[in-house]
Amino acid sequence: MKKLCLGFALFFLLFHLFPSASASETDSAAWGYVDGENIIVYLNGATAGEAMACQIGTKSVTVSECTALTNTDFGIETVVLLDNSISINASQREQIKALLSELAEGVSSKGYFTMVTVDNRLNWLCEREKDASKIEDIISNITFNDQKTQLSDGLYSMIKHLTDTDDGTLRRIVIIADGVDNKAVGYTHDELVSLITKAGYPIYTVGCINAFNNSIDEQQNLFSLSRITSGMSFSLADVSPSSIADAVAQWDSSIRIIVQIPAELQDGSEKSILIRDAAGKEFVLSKTMPFGVSEPEPTTIPTVVTEPETMQTTAPATEPAPPQSEGIRIGLISTVVVIVLLVLAAVLSVILIILKKKKAPSLELPPRDSSHEDVEEKKPASTTSYTELLSDDEDGCTAILWDAQSGSMAVRIVLEDLSNSFQHFETSLTGSVKIGRSESNDIVIDYDLSVGRSQCEIYPQNGKVMLRNLSHSNITRVGSQRVEHITEVKSGDVITMGRVKLRLEIVQ
Repeated sequence: MKKLCLGFALFFLLFHLFPSASASETDSAAWGYVDGENIIVYLNGATAGEAMACQIGTKSVTVSECTALTNTDFGIETVVLLDNSISINASQREQIKALLSELAEGVSSKGYFTMVTVDNRLNWLCEREKDASKIEDIISNITFNDQKTQLSDGLYSMIKHLTDTDDGTLRRIVIIADGVDNKAVGYTHDELVSLITKAGYPIYTVGCINAFNNSIDEQQNLFSLSRITSGMSFSLADVSPSSIADAVAQWDSSIRIIVQIPAELQDGSEKSILIRDAAGKEFVLSKTMPFGVSEPEPTTIPTVVTEPETMQTTAPATEPAPPQSEGIRIGLISTVVVIVLLVLAAVLSVILIILKKKKAPSLELPPRDSSHEDVEEKKPASTTSYTELLSDDEDGCTAILWDAQSGSMAVRIVLEDLSNSFQHFETSLTGSVKIGRSESNDIVIDYDLSVGRSQCEIYPQNGKVMLRNLSHSNITRVGSQRVEHITEVKSGDVITMGRVKLRLEIVQ
C-alpha cells in the first residue's frame, strides 16, 4: 500500500515538473464556410477515402469533392496577434521574435502572413504578405512599449475585420500575450467567445510571463480561447518556438471537401454538420444554411358547380301595360332626336365640301426686323472647383477631373460584361468601390459563382485610378496581367474576375 501511494505521488510530481502543450479535447479540427449552395470544409488530421461521409442535421449528404490541400491552389493565411507591451518579461522577448520567424518561414508559396500588434487599438504591421524578406524586416523592428493593452477589444476587432473580408481563405490565428482581460466596459470575454465560435477560425494561444503581475486567471482566459475552435495552447516557458510552429503548420496538410446542400435544407437556419473520414474520425461544426429559391405554390382554379334551372310551373305575373298617352309621348321625342341628328350631319357635310373647294390664301411674310438680331447668350463664369488634369500622352487630351477643394476625383466608373451586355454597372468614384459576389459590396456580381465574395476594390489615388485584389480563390487580372500588387487601371482595360470579363470605362 505504501508503494502504491508513493507511485501516485511520484507521478503527480513528474506531471507538474514537466509541463507540456495542452491540446483541445479532440485532436480533430474543422473549419468551413458556405459558398452558394455548397459548404467548403477544411479538415485537420483527416484521412481521405471513399468511406468519407457527411450529415447535415438529420439528413445524410454526399461529399462531392475531397482533395488534399497540398494538391490545390488554395493557400492558408497565418494571422498573428501580438501583445508588445513591456509587461512581457524581457527574457522572453527574443523568444517571441524567434517564434514569429518560425511561423513566417512556415508560410508556403501559396500562403499569406498577417501580423498585428495591440495596445488600445490595432496596429497592422502587414496584411496577407508573401515576401519573406519584408516579413523578417518587420519582425526585427518590433519593440515592446510602455502601454496599456486591451486584448479582448483588439482580438474582437481583428476577428470582425477578418470575417467582414472573408473570401473563403482558411485562417489560423496565433495569439501571443500574457493573458486576456475580462472587462466590465468594452467587449467582455463572453462576447469574444461568441464571435470566435461564429467565425470558427482555429486559434493557437501562446502564454508569456507577466513581468509585473503574472495573473493565473488572465492566463486561463487566454488558454480557454484555444479550446473553443479545437486549437492548442502553449506556455512559452515550457515549449520551444519550433515546436509551436510545427503544431500550427499541421493545417498545411489538411483535407478540403465540398458538400452540396440539398434544396430542402436551404432554409436559412443554423445546422450542425457531422463529417466522418475514411478512418472513422468525426469532425463537427455548425453553419448557417443559405436561403434557397422558393417555388410558387400552384394556383388551383375553383370549379363552379351550376345547379340545373327548375321549370317554372306558375305563369309569371304580367305587368300592367303603360297608358297609351305615355307611349305616344316617347315616340314623338325619339322622332325629334333623329331628325335633329340628320340635319346636323347634312350641315357638317356641306361645310366640309365648301372648305375643300376653297383655295387657301397665300401668306406673305412680314419684312425682317433687323433691329432684333440673334444675340449669343453669355454663359456664366464657371464656379466649379474641378480642375482638368491632362494625361501624359502627346495629344494632351483630358484624362480625368480632379476636385481641388475636396481632393477627390470627379469621375464615374462603368463596368460592362463582355459576355453579357445586359450586365452593366456604373457608380461614382468618390472613394473605394468594392466589387464581389457578396451583397455587402458596392458593385454586386452575384450571377457567377467564380467571382469571389470580396473580389477587388477600385479607388482614386493621386489623380489615378487604382485596383487592389482582395480574392485569393480566383485571382483578379487586368488584361492578361495577374494582379499581385496595387495596379493602375485606365479606360478600356479588361478586368477578369473568375470567368467574368468586365470592360472598364472612366467617364466624367
